[in-house]
Amino acid sequence: INKKINKRIYNTIFSKYRIKIVCIIVICLFLLYYLAGYIWNPTLHYKKKGSLGIDEFIEEFKEPRKWYNYREWSKSVSVVWKRASRMYNRYDDFLEESHDNRNYEDYCNSMSQLQQIADYECHAFWKYKLKTNPIMGINKMLGFEQNRRNAFRVFFNDGTQGWFKTCPGDGEDPRGEVIAQHIDHILGFHHLAPVVRRNISVSHLEKISDSNPPYRKLISRTDYVCSDGDELNGVMIGWWDDVLVNKSPFEKKKADLEKVLTFRRRWDIEIERDPTLLTLPKNHAFMYLVDILQHPGHNEFKINKTAVIGIDVDRANFQSIQSPKKLKLGLCMLCKIDRNTYYSLKSVSGTQTPEENKLGAIVTKVLKQYDSTIIFDRENAKNLNERVNQLVKCINNCISKYGEDDVLYDT
Repeated sequence: INKKINKRIYNTIFSKYRIKIVCIIVICLFLLYYLAGYIWNPTLHYKKKGSLGIDEFIEEFKEPRKWYNYREWSKSVSVVWKRASRMYNRYDDFLEESHDNRNYEDYCNSMSQLQQIADYECHAFWKYKLKTNPIMGINKMLGFEQNRRNAFRVFFNDGTQGWFKTCPGDGEDPRGEVIAQHIDHILGFHHLAPVVRRNISVSHLEKISDSNPPYRKLISRTDYVCSDGDELNGVMIGWWDDVLVNKSPFEKKKADLEKVLTFRRRWDIEIERDPTLLTLPKNHAFMYLVDILQHPGHNEFKINKTAVIGIDVDRANFQSIQSPKKLKLGLCMLCKIDRNTYYSLKSVSGTQTPEENKLGAIVTKVLKQYDSTIIFDRENAKNLNERVNQLVKCINNCISKYGEDDVLYDT
């Protein structure tokens, strides 16, 4: 009798809860399999973190992992990062002195500066020289007027120049230059000169400026305001040659719709007159990403009459998000952008893109590897990702309105 009762109870319970029981068994088996994979191969576990949210993904890297391999990581992420990582890997090679630098001097000097930035080896070599070349002298200083912090231009032993910025002031922070340049390189925009973190000895600066009393005085003041012991902590920025002042034909933000549409109707005529305009939409997209949307003519430059470039981006800010529509972004009224820029933005954004392939996570990882003292927290990463999403949405709306062939163009 007891056996019959137990069997009846068992059948009743199983028939009523069999689906839940099966689900629980499947989940348990999956967890056992997953944990076993983690225990025996933690690297594999790391590479499968596409399901993590951005908060958890960044949290993973607060402490370094012994099994972490930077080059291995580059094999598991997006095409954009695979393209960008070649420069960082070659830069590592230069720092490890595993290349004959004399070969690169001739090779890179045969190119224009824009070509050097686009070439991953020459970009890495330029970056390496900014980091390591001995400073032979100073040939320009801005001083402390208008709340500046005495940025100055130096020349190196090979005759090239660099622009050095030290402590922040009046909304400007040299560390913004570093973050902005990483973004520029990762996206393949190639319109910012290389930037590196570098410390300079105050006593060395005093020595090389001994024959110039005004410079010596400014160095003493810079030492008082910005130094850490005998060192100035700052960033060294590549110096552009043959730079011309530029002015956008319409505002980056708070743009006048009719003015932009008039320019759009004349697009073919305008780019024939001034081919640098083909690179203007990319520049405006970049300035939206780093939140530097100043009026036309302010900090706008072009080089060799071939391309619009970015200079003086130490106001890069990632604290908030404003939609292009609310900003009245001129780019989203113009509805013109080069195809490469659009596809680069698409590949690091969207709900279908794993978190580790989004721009915010890639920038976070690169900063941790090369510029770990620069703070770029999870909120900054989220805001940058959302700005990319907003830009892609804006361009998609343009394509829906005008058609892909009318919006995207090849360069």
